[in-house]
Amino acid sequence: MEEMDLTKEAIQKCLEWMQGAEGFVISQAPDLCKEILAYGTMVGWIQLICSLLLLISGIFIFSIGLSNIKNNRNVEPWIALSIVSVLPIFFGFLTAFLSISPLVKVYTAPKLYVIERLMQLLQ
Repeated sequence: MEEMDLTKEAIQKCLEWMQGAEGFVISQAPDLCKEILAYGTMVGWIQLICSLLLLISGIFIFSIGLSNIKNNRNVEPWIALSIVSVLPIFFGFLTAFLSISPLVKVYTAPKLYVIERLMQLLQ
């Protein structure tokens, strides 16, 4: 009998704890979703801005190299500089494309984005 009372008491405490946890989760879920969306949006914009800066700097260096090649000023280093400037242009386009994809997902399917982020956080 004593064991039965202890078991009932333990079950009752577990149920109270679960109800408290349920209330906490329900009250915090909207804030968590807002924070996940805000974080995803901010990270996407920062990545996009950095990739566009990389792209613009590569285009700028490439245009300086081409103008100096056209003016026949010590052509060899400018040819090398123009070739090397293709790398930031390429990586600028690549990172811009990769950073636009999460932004599109945040703006067009926010629930899907939140579910994916929660799945990543729970792994």
